[in-house]
Amino acid sequence: MSGGRERYQMDEPLLSTVSKESKEGPSLPPWDSSVKRRPASGTPKKNQETKEETTNVSKRKSIILNVCLFILITEFCERLAYYGLSGSLIAFFVKKLNYDKVTASELNTLFTTLCYLTPLFGAYMSDKYLGRYKTILGGSIVYAIGLFLCTWGAVPPHYEAGYFLPGLFLFVTVGSGCIKPCVVTLGADQFDPKDPDQVEEKAKFFNYFYWAINLGATVSYGYLTHLALNGQAPSISEPWGA
Repeated sequence: MSGGRERYQMDEPLLSTVSKESKEGPSLPPWDSSVKRRPASGTPKKNQETKEETTNVSKRKSIILNVCLFILITEFCERLAYYGLSGSLIAFFVKKLNYDKVTASELNTLFTTLCYLTPLFGAYMSDKYLGRYKTILGGSIVYAIGLFLCTWGAVPPHYEAGYFLPGLFLFVTVGSGCIKPCVVTLGADQFDPKDPDQVEEKAKFFNYFYWAINLGATVSYGYLTHLALNGQAPSISEPWGA
């Protein structure tokens, strides 16, 4: 009996060791580096979640800053140029090109009409052949050529309708038509509709987009129209303001 009792007491630590190893895995000597030790439970999951959250935050920031910022700048510049032209167009036709007021008003209306018809052409080219990005890029180049021709035709004292009118009615209208139907949808394409965070970010993008439109129009009508009609004394005379 005593021998059996001693045997039971000797085997009890062994059983506890086996039970501990079954729960935590086989014990390894501290100098055995052949097998990597598993960290405490819960730590990898917590680190992984933190890493994913950091990645998602940086991803959201990169969309609005690295992509959509360029889209917003493009829209601002396009609206700045469009309203800068249309705001002083009638006065330029009458004062500088010597058109009567009726003809000047008709040409201004024609310019506005073409700018809202050419987006049909720009949308077709985007969907059928070029895609949104290339359509916007090509339209921006055409737009810039038109602005250069309009500027060249408005240099005093010899105002050249032969440069100004083709630049306005051909290049500017086509360039505007290529940008207008594509730019907002290109921005929306950058966001994943299945990600709630990106859906929220897309809503912010639309707010910024319309702020860019209104800001461009405000600067054009508030300052550029005044500059075109009156100049900016003493640095810019009235003829050069046009």
